[in-house]
Amino acid sequence: RMHSFARVARGSSAPRGRGRIMSGSEAGARTTREDGPILGCIGLHGERVLNQRALEVGYWLRTSAAGRGLMTLATQCAVVLGFECMALQRIQCIVNEANVASARVCEKVGFAAEARLRYYEDQPTDATRAKGHRTEPYNMMCALFPDDRARLTWYAGVRDALTVERHDGVV
Repeated sequence: RMHSFARVARGSSAPRGRGRIMSGSEAGARTTREDGPILGCIGLHGERVLNQRALEVGYWLRTSAAGRGLMTLATQCAVVLGFECMALQRIQCIVNEANVASARVCEKVGFAAEARLRYYEDQPTDATRAKGHRTEPYNMMCALFPDDRARLTWYAGVRDALTVERHDGVV
């Protein structure tokens, strides 16, 4: 089950409720089980983009929920939402090279690699590395554009099956 929310304009406050607080996001969703823990979260945000009509997709997923296609489907839904409802010109995703699963989501969704960025993210300290934090000094910047929709074999099916409901219940 996906609980979703969307802001009408930048700067408005995100609806608050169980599992729905995500400051800085223009649109987002949390994937949950009916009576269980939150499995993951996805959002479109503009903190690291230069184009006013571009957003970056960001997500996380519990390792216990990995390998079922949940984040691939959620990312596809976010892409459709961005292009169809928000009229975005660009959706980008920046993935650390150590995060193989995240890179695979980008590949399955159809993001094209644009750049390899060195030291884009703050690197872990020796103390955080000792606790198991793993990162590489390189990140891949990937993007999708509205004209990419024609080559995405999944796009029409997800677009036609997706229902967008605002926090006030309007579809």
